[in-house]
Amino acid sequence: MMACEFFCRTGAYLDRELPAAEREAYAAHLSACDECSRELERLAGLSRFLSAAGMLEVSPQQLLWKPRLNRRKLVRFAEVLMAAAALIMAVCGTWLLRLGPRSDSAAVAGWEQMAVSQQADAASETDADDAMVQALLRGKP
Repeated sequence: MMACEFFCRTGAYLDRELPAAEREAYAAHLSACDECSRELERLAGLSRFLSAAGMLEVSPQQLLWKPRLNRRKLVRFAEVLMAAAALIMAVCGTWLLRLGPRSDSAAVAGWEQMAVSQQADAASETDADDAMVQALLRGKP
């Protein structure tokens, strides 16, 4: 399907948008190409269907009223979201205040001591001869 080079011009031909020379070439092509003929019939049927459906009559007042209604709904939705966010923040803040301050200084100090001792062990194995490294590890300048 769509192997024909004229196929993409079918809509323009139907809508009379092709220049006269291209329109005549397309019309001559239609008699020999079943693919383009079927597409032209399909598009013509669709065009007739849409024409038969007609247009809805809408007054200018209806056009102006809908955006106002949608804007009100959007503002209301934003207000509800802000209230929900404030409530969540208040609940989380209360929860954090009830937990109270935590003192993990002993745990942190133990972790730091372990990390430093492992560094000192690794450094003493690799740089045992370097007096500067030993002094820095012991904390003495």
